[in-house]
Amino acid sequence: MPLQIALGAARYTADPDERARFQKQHWTRLPGFFDEAVLHRLDGALSAAAFTEIRHEHVGADSSDLRVIGGPASELLVLLCNDPVVLRAIEDVTGCGPVTRFNGSIYRMLPDRNHQQAWHDDVIDGRCVTLTVNLGAAEYGGGALEIRDRDSRHTIAHIPNPARGDGVLFRLDPTLEHRVLPVTSGVKTAFAGWFRRGTPLRDELRGAV
Repeated sequence: MPLQIALGAARYTADPDERARFQKQHWTRLPGFFDEAVLHRLDGALSAAAFTEIRHEHVGADSSDLRVIGGPASELLVLLCNDPVVLRAIEDVTGCGPVTRFNGSIYRMLPDRNHQQAWHDDVIDGRCVTLTVNLGAAEYGGGALEIRDRDSRHTIAHIPNPARGDGVLFRLDPTLEHRVLPVTSGVKTAFAGWFRRGTPLRDELRGAV
């Protein structure tokens, strides 16, 4: 696997084929992105986490899900994704750079709450690449990511991500839009966020002290 995050360190092995796939299709899968030790640590934190219903009005009136607001689980994953090894790997795979930080959160989608995200592009605040990782231990139906060409509205990718710990990395660009389909069965729990240009997270945290 080209990129994997463990509790001790992130590991990356450059793969020209991975770069070529991303440039051609605007996304790539990262099998086993979080290793078993990370997932095991998350299980305990998530069992005590409070999920809050969030409506994403900036995305669309019908866009909503449940979010963990702060808390140790989200903070751990954000910290791990800001590892310099991860940031340089994202630059290498996607050609987007310089990438200086990652921000993200844990969310959950339920089948009886009409949770979904409408078509949008997320091209704000220096965001250039999105990462989403499946955290759930149980199977669920629906909840796939779709990517389309903005002008033609042609769907260019339909991407389920059923395997726990697997990540999907996809490009943000004004010519592209993406959405997350409703969950039809089970519960989808995932971690998602953006690799960005701009002030590094460590510098922002220093300034807040």
